[in-house]
Amino acid sequence: MMLFDSYKFIDLTHLITPNIPTWDRTCGFSVENIKDYDPHSPRYHSPHMEAGLGYQIDAPGHVIRGGDSIDDIPS
Repeated sequence: MMLFDSYKFIDLTHLITPNIPTWDRTCGFSVENIKDYDPHSPRYHSPHMEAGLGYQIDAPGHVIRGGDSIDDIPS
């Protein structure tokens, strides 16, 4: 039996855009074009993301004392 045979994987991938929902309903993502294409250089971008934007799973226990943790939530 393989290590992960007993697990169910769920893809939680979300497209990160300026419209992605955030906890405080502000714009949590933007990209600034630092340098555009020129004959000697590729395009450079500077992405800006608020903490916790699109890369973490949260559970009630993160903000509510005694709330369920991730491993308490049924799949």
